[in-house]
Amino acid sequence: DFVLPFENRGEEVGVTLHHPHGQIYGFQDTPNVQARAAKAFQEGFDLCAQLNTWRDDYWVTHAGGIVAYCPPFARFPYEVWLSPLTPRPGPWAFTAEEAEGFCSLLGTITEKYDALFGRPTPYMMSLHAAPQSAGDDFQFTTQFYPILRAPERVKFLASVEQATGVFTVDILPERAARALSDA
Repeated sequence: DFVLPFENRGEEVGVTLHHPHGQIYGFQDTPNVQARAAKAFQEGFDLCAQLNTWRDDYWVTHAGGIVAYCPPFARFPYEVWLSPLTPRPGPWAFTAEEAEGFCSLLGTITEKYDALFGRPTPYMMSLHAAPQSAGDDFQFTTQFYPILRAPERVKFLASVEQATGVFTVDILPERAARALSDA
C-alpha cells in the first residue's frame, strides 16, 4: 500500500556504501506516520495553504512551484521539507515546471547543508507520496533530516525524545531557515 524511496548520506547515519545511492521500501500496510498524514489530509488539512502563511519565517528557498522550508514542527535541527505549492499526491502529478524545480531544490538543499556545516552533511531524506489507499487528498512532501546540530556535533535522540516522541531542537525552525537561506 505504501512505497518509501529514501536516501541516507554519511557514516553518522549508518551508510556503508560510500557513493550516492538511494533505496526503496515497499510496505503491505501504510505505516502509522503516513496513515496519520493521510487522515489529516482527508479531514481537510491543507499544507499548501499553510505554506503561504509560513513564507516570511520558515521558507529557505523555492523553485518552479516547489518550496523548501523548515517546518515549525521540525524534529531535527535544520530539518527541511520540500512541498509543491499546489496540492499533488506525488511527483507523478507534477507539472514539468514543478519537476524541474523539485530536482533543482534537491541539489540546492544539500549544497546549503554542506555550506552551512563546512563539510558533507550527513542526513536522511525520504519522499512521502500518497499511499494507494489515500486518494488524491494526500499532499506530497520530501523530508530532509540532517543529524548535525553543529559542524562536528551530532544530534542524538535523548531519553525524553525516544520515550515520548516529543522532540527538542537545538535551533528554532525560523532561525534554521534564515541560516540555510543565507548559506
